[in-house]
Amino acid sequence: MRIIGSLFFGFLLAVGPALAQAPSASYQPVGTMSELMVSMVYPALNGILLQINRGGPTSEAEWTDLRRSAILLAESGNVLTMRSRGPEWSQASRALVNVGDAAYQAAVDGDVDALAALGEQLDASCVNCHEQYRLDVHPGAE
Repeated sequence: MRIIGSLFFGFLLAVGPALAQAPSASYQPVGTMSELMVSMVYPALNGILLQINRGGPTSEAEWTDLRRSAILLAESGNVLTMRSRGPEWSQASRALVNVGDAAYQAAVDGDVDALAALGEQLDASCVNCHEQYRLDVHPGAE
């Protein structure tokens, strides 16, 4: 009995964290992809780019807005990941998570230089996806 208990406990230690982070099987998309972009991705991205173009936040309110935008951008990447369309889609969605997280860390640290360094990564995260999935925006790409 002790061996079974030990095995069960070991199993829980091994898979417990993965089970806790597994997406809900009841995931139900609400908006269209366009609505998701307009409601989540664009406002978050624009909030971050605005601060980069202005040279970084200058008040606590602006740092707070930047943190909110960064979290929204990263989490929108997670939402897009749930709407997977294949490996390239997942990679592009993950890029939003990564750049949003980096912007959030820069905001938490109050690091204007780290924030400024994210400009190209922010742009690339959009362009790389749009070249594959928005041929109306990038008609030469396939």
